[in-house]
Amino acid sequence: MKHCNTTCAATSVRQALHAQSRTRFVDWHNLPKPTWREALQALAAPAARMHRYRNLRTLVIHQATSTLDSKDCS
Repeated sequence: MKHCNTTCAATSVRQALHAQSRTRFVDWHNLPKPTWREALQALAAPAARMHRYRNLRTLVIHQATSTLDSKDCS
C-alpha cells in the first residue's frame, strides 16, 4: 500500500511540473519582427529624452531668472 501511494504522488507531481513548464516558458516561435524604424527609435530614445530634460531644465531656469529680474526692476 505504501508503494502505491508514493508512485501516485510522484506521478501527480510529474504531471503538475510538466503542465507548469508548458505554461511557464515563452513561445519564441511567432514573435513580432521589429522594423528598422522601431529599432532606431529604441536606440535614439534615451539620448532624445536626455536632451528634452536638459532643454526643459534650461527653460525653467531662464523663466525663473527672468521673473526674478522683472520683479527687481519694478
